[in-house]
Amino acid sequence: MIPEASIITSWTGNALNLGTSIAPFNAPVSLTMGLTDITNNNVGTGFQASLGYSFKF
Repeated sequence: MIPEASIITSWTGNALNLGTSIAPFNAPVSLTMGLTDITNNNVGTGFQASLGYSFKF
């Protein structure tokens, strides 16, 4: 197992989504990428990506 990475799945009722998330640095930064609607039940397969940063205040 890799503690800095995760595999993500979701079912929205009509679309299956798959993705992965990684936190490659020793900082509160994470990168998430995935495919949406891989079952082609809604609008067709798409790609999504996000970059996250967390901070404490």
